[in-house]
Amino acid sequence: MSWVFAIILIGSGIGANAADERHLLRLNLKKYESFSYECDAVMTTVAKYRNSTEEPQTSTTTMNMNVTLRIADVVMGQATIECSVSELRVLQRYAAPFELTFVVDPTGRVISTTAASDDPIARLIMSTITPTELIGVPFPKDPVRIGASWTTKKDDTISVEGATGVVYTQGTLTNTFKAIRDTFGLPCWFIESSTKNVRQFGDITAEGIDLTVSGVGQQSGTSFHDAATGMVIRQEQMISLQSTTRPVSDELAEQATLEIATTLSIVLQRRAIR
Repeated sequence: MSWVFAIILIGSGIGANAADERHLLRLNLKKYESFSYECDAVMTTVAKYRNSTEEPQTSTTTMNMNVTLRIADVVMGQATIECSVSELRVLQRYAAPFELTFVVDPTGRVISTTAASDDPIARLIMSTITPTELIGVPFPKDPVRIGASWTTKKDDTISVEGATGVVYTQGTLTNTFKAIRDTFGLPCWFIESSTKNVRQFGDITAEGIDLTVSGVGQQSGTSFHDAATGMVIRQEQMISLQSTTRPVSDELAEQATLEIATTLSIVLQRRAIR
């Protein structure tokens, strides 16, 4: 029976080596490469004044667009990416295309962003789908095994149309390297992400009224990254948020405190270019 135990030991050794293999997840981009995507987003809000007897008001906003990322330059691993958004439709109405430029390091973390448009629609889009979402999940700094997890900070700043001031959205995402899978014919790193500690806060002024915004929420998603380049092949995200917009004045707050439940789903998928 010794040969049986030998086979078990050999098999266990092979399994251990495979499980112990570490993978360095990195962007590997070359100057003048380009990547084209289709992006669909659906945002639903349910709003109600806190002390109102009226029914909550529900609205749904759909956004569809083509996104092209062109690698303008790569210097010491940092890539300058020119982003063009076209075929942009908001609520089925076409909007003007726009561009922006951002710089990422090899782990996919956005270092800087320069927007080329102050158009309200462009600002709405880029407050919903930031350069970080376009690149995907920031990678861990060290090589990781399948099954390993790491955390990244979510830190977004949103400007509200028709108001001065900004609203911040923060949280800590836990990312898990689940597997290496073939997706659309390419070996891909499959990563799952989630957080339940999204926090929203900020102060704005609208129509002469000072307002305080606060909220909590959660986010989850999956992404497939081309193992050759590190770029996203497909990404899905779901975000839900419960927020309150309250006038600073206690007297106004009795009548005008607005409670909003928001859900946002985003699907980004690589387009086949012929």
